[in-house]
Amino acid sequence: MKKILIFFAGLITGIIVLFFIGFFAVNANEEIDGLEIFDSPGQIMSEKSYRVFQVVDGGYALANAGTSEDFGLYLGIVVLLYADENSNYYDGKIINASKGQIFRQVGTYRYQTKDDNIKTVPVIAIFDK
Repeated sequence: MKKILIFFAGLITGIIVLFFIGFFAVNANEEIDGLEIFDSPGQIMSEKSYRVFQVVDGGYALANAGTSEDFGLYLGIVVLLYADENSNYYDGKIINASKGQIFRQVGTYRYQTKDDNIKTVPVIAIFDK
């Protein structure tokens, strides 16, 4: 009887340890080098649409701003789209703010381009008005 209790105690302890490891592993990929998140959201971005041109570590995505008036050309400011549990970015994806939503700056991201230039861009996320 004592061996059975020890077995089940070990089993339950192992399951709890796996949950903790999984929790920290999932949350660990939220941080990427060069990312700085503000304590509170910053300025409201005037652009209403962005097109992803590169997905980076952690599920974040670099994107260009654009509007429907630009005839589908996204040549505006470069931003990093914030990744959360609902994010599913891929190259070429268009991200629009729905009616009643806005893009706000939530941080900055510093990265090195293929040409070895250092760029700093705003990190943005979608918020309800």
